Amino acid sequence: MTLSDFGMEQDHAAQLMKQEYASQYGEESIPSLVAGCYNTAAPMHGRKALPHSSGSKGDDRKGKVKILLAADFLRQQSLKFDAITHKLKRSDMTDLTDRDIKSLLLNCNIETGENITVQTFRTALMSNCIPEVNPLTDYLDKVEKSPPPTSTSARHTAPPRNAACA
Repeated sequence: MTLSDFGMEQDHAAQLMKQEYASQYGEESIPSLVAGCYNTAAPMHGRKALPHSSGSKGDDRKGKVKILLAADFLRQQSLKFDAITHKLKRSDMTDLTDRDIKSLLLNCNIETGENITVQTFRTALMSNCIPEVNPLTDYLDKVEKSPPPTSTSARHTAPPRNAACA
């Protein structure tokens, strides 16, 4: 674990390490040590939560990383949350089934290389990482923007007057 995991920039970490460990390792070797750590940990930059002062365990931080990985995976999918029905929808606005969710979880675990639990995945799935849509307002916006009909059958014209009836 490096300071990169917590989102600290490499230069700032090198300065802190110089202040703390220069007497033990020498000032020249510290920047190369820090650079080596940052190069190997680049994919995880800023992915770990800072430890709580209450003494939480490392598993808690690892769980937060998994939920972020699941959220990143879900953002890449074409999913929507229907604000009216409170259901998850595919891009074609058909309902997402339990089978679909389990297939997404399987694909997420394969793609991320992590063993993300169903509970963690469902938490990410029901978060705001899935964009919310309201089909009713979307329809009304579409109708409002469309031009009015211009066909001649829509116009009402008075019938010709019959001279015999007058």
